Amino acid sequence: MDRKILLDRIKLLENEIKNKQNLINEFQKVCKIPENKKQEILKIIEKQNKINEFFFENGILKFDAFLKILNFLENGYLLLIDYKNKTDLKTKYILSFFTKKFSSYFSKDNDYIYGIVYENELKEIKKLNKISYFNPINDEFDEIEIYNIIFESNSYNSETLYKAKKIFFEYRLRPSFKNKHYIEYSLSKNKLIDFEQEKLNKEKEKFHFIYDETYPNLEIKLKKEINNIPFVLALLERIDKEIDQIKNSRGTVNVIVRILNYIDLHTKENGIKEVVQYLRKKLKE
Repeated sequence: MDRKILLDRIKLLENEIKNKQNLINEFQKVCKIPENKKQEILKIIEKQNKINEFFFENGILKFDAFLKILNFLENGYLLLIDYKNKTDLKTKYILSFFTKKFSSYFSKDNDYIYGIVYENELKEIKKLNKISYFNPINDEFDEIEIYNIIFESNSYNSETLYKAKKIFFEYRLRPSFKNKHYIEYSLSKNKLIDFEQEKLNKEKEKFHFIYDETYPNLEIKLKKEINNIPFVLALLERIDKEIDQIKNSRGTVNVIVRILNYIDLHTKENGIKEVVQYLRKKLKE
């Protein structure tokens, strides 16, 4: 079963059973349900309750259930979260915060918080240096400093988690890393890594032939690949590197101007638009 719909199906089943239970109560008010049918439905409800008890505790994923779901993980990342001045209330709050903001794939073990996240969530997690917290003990608002380490691996299981925990504790103690709020680490390569740059490098390898093609051909290819952000970035990087050679040919300059105009017109990424403006300026120098 696709790991991403596993919890959704459980929750859907839970809601379905609750609705059926309400329906049974309504039926019982107006008519008699055959005893054999009633027992059958009650067994289904009992089974659902057992499933719910295994997966959740107070609305939060149990750690044993998290480990089972981790085995299904593909194209995702393992997230370990640390914070200072640990309390049970803070741990519950952080768990609730991440569960509501991202997904239900968050759990805890020994005051450390674990999660399963996906590529489209990394930028948002990277911004989470602090989260606001209302302390019910002193009735005051406070901030919790968050320290996230994202792990990438070819496969995920309990051994992966053990290795990730070991590296996590090591980096949380290192003087040069203990105050970093966000770290990316590749378990498959056993080193710190920049996932965004790594993806760009892979795309550049995938489209390595662009460096062997002339710019007019790239202008045609760009129209097919305009939504492929790593391709666009690789193309802009090439233009930047070859800008002096480009300026030697008026014809090539015209092609580059059209390429930059097309990118500017068809992309919403502010970072890409900034690069386009920068390259336009360099072309005029």
